[in-house]
Amino acid sequence: MSGVQVVLEDGIEKIANTINYETVYEICRLQMKQPQKLLETVLDNILLMLKWQFATIQTVKMRIRKLNPPVGGTVAWSLIEKEISLVSQCGRCGRAMICYNDATCWCQELREKIHPRTMEMLKGQFKGCLCERCLKEFSG
Repeated sequence: MSGVQVVLEDGIEKIANTINYETVYEICRLQMKQPQKLLETVLDNILLMLKWQFATIQTVKMRIRKLNPPVGGTVAWSLIEKEISLVSQCGRCGRAMICYNDATCWCQELREKIHPRTMEMLKGQFKGCLCERCLKEFSG
C-alpha cells in the first residue's frame, strides 16, 4: 500500500503548486523493484530521485512498510519513517531558500562558475549555503 500527500501552504488549488502523483508513484515503484538489504537505502534512493525530479520540494515525509520482514520471528511488518526539511536560510543575506545540499541542488551549476579559492573563502566566511542572488555576485 502506498500513498502521497501534498500540503500546500496557501491552500490555493493550482496544478503548478503541486507535484505529479503518477511520477512519484513510478519513482517509488521502480525503487521498490531494486533489491536492497536495508529499507533505509530504498528510502534514501526514493528521496534522491524525488529531488532530481521536483526542484521545488520544501519538505518530505516518507514511510516505508515491509510486510513479514525476515527477522527470525513472526513479525507482521516493519516500518521506517524519515522527514526532512529542504528549506534553509542563506548564510550571507538570511533569505529563505530551498537547498538540497548535494549533487541534485540547483546551485551546482553556479558553483562551477566560481573560482575554487573564492568558494573556499565563501565557505569559511559564511555558514551554510548561499542563495542564488548571493552566489551570482561571485559567479561572474
